[in-house]
Amino acid sequence: YLGDWGQGPGVTHLSISFDKDGKPVISTYGEDTTDPFVKMAAKAVEGKKVSKDIIEAIVVPGSGLVKEQAESEGLNIIFENAGFIWRDPGCSMCLGMNPDQLKPYERCASTSNRNFEGRQGNLGRTHLMSPLMAALTAVNGKIVDPS
Repeated sequence: YLGDWGQGPGVTHLSISFDKDGKPVISTYGEDTTDPFVKMAAKAVEGKKVSKDIIEAIVVPGSGLVKEQAESEGLNIIFENAGFIWRDPGCSMCLGMNPDQLKPYERCASTSNRNFEGRQGNLGRTHLMSPLMAALTAVNGKIVDPS
């Protein structure tokens, strides 16, 4: 039961929508991850667009080396063509000490490897997931099964 997450009885993670009615998302991934995961996420979004229900989709490569390699392979172009914002490596939403923070009750599909209450914004609702799951959430507007 996800009542603490603003959902009623019978709602599972796979039925949660990320919509603009008080439950928007900033979908981030690539933080603290390595190149194979960035490649997998790029392949999943190639030829697709970020859902109209997603407020912002951000790609933050896990390091300068990962960013450099991804750009040399054109992965940044795939993400940008799909509507993602391609960022420089850094903490972004994983730390919440900059403008990349959730507003109260906003949802986030995040690949950050740590989560505790308020880390990504006061009363924000962070769903930790793999880069592939975060990418699929961004293009589908809801959490989906990657299989």
